[in-house]
Amino acid sequence: MADEMLCPRCSAVNPRGTGFCGKCGANLAATMMTEAQPDPLIGAFIGERFLVKRKLGEGGMGVVYEAEQTAIDRKVALKVLHPHLTDESLYARFRNEAAASSRLGHPNTITVFDFGKTESGSLYIAMEFIEGTSLDDEIQKKGPVEWHRAAHIANQICGSLQNAHENGIVHRDLKPENVMLLKRGAEKDIVKVLDFGIAKIMEDDGKDQRQALTKTGMVFGTPQYMSPEQIRGEKVDARSDIYSLGVIIYQMLTGSLPFQAETPMGLLTKHLMDEPTPFTQMNASVKVPAEVESL
Repeated sequence: MADEMLCPRCSAVNPRGTGFCGKCGANLAATMMTEAQPDPLIGAFIGERFLVKRKLGEGGMGVVYEAEQTAIDRKVALKVLHPHLTDESLYARFRNEAAASSRLGHPNTITVFDFGKTESGSLYIAMEFIEGTSLDDEIQKKGPVEWHRAAHIANQICGSLQNAHENGIVHRDLKPENVMLLKRGAEKDIVKVLDFGIAKIMEDDGKDQRQALTKTGMVFGTPQYMSPEQIRGEKVDARSDIYSLGVIIYQMLTGSLPFQAETPMGLLTKHLMDEPTPFTQMNASVKVPAEVESL
């Protein structure tokens, strides 16, 4: 990683020194300046019980660290939201969503252990530490996923979503970066879905998602996977997650997204107006049963 840097908006890996992210176009100058400064949280205690060991990654909402819950010698992943996401209205939403997420108990959903505020006022959430590969990395490195394997992965995501939806929680930002693939003994492709409900703390009722995308560091969804109702700024429910899952399955099966455009606004328009490109036109080498494509 010495010659690479993560985009703070979409977490894509870019060559160090790159001015703009090759995936989402974000300005990376601020990231380079931040990386030059020592991270004050590394080596510090958060919530008086989590010792921060190292930085794992950074996204549009916050930074993820490896930490140790020292009292019980447990390794955790600690997500600390960016300092500008600290006002009281956000904290109230954060508490509600983090508390709800912590009650989810599905084997394909990441376990939330704790949440609160750092001494500086930043919000944090402590989660199960998992070692694996994101579905996004798997697709980017290896291309299309064979359809039986894709069905196995998608079935587990469905189980996680069903459990959340039955408990009144909508993910709102389902994408391959939020799906981890683990190995457990001889068993492969064990799914863990991350970040349930975290996107909701950023929402304002009636907020136009297209306007929200223009705010630096404010992530209300990812254009490639957003449902039409989310784009229109309407109230979202479980069906929005199902739409996002449909985009993920399409990408697994073809190796490409159903819609592509030069700008986030162009992508949003295509989700509203266009039909997905048929599999054979997107990737002629992909062999998928007609029933699967229809689904």
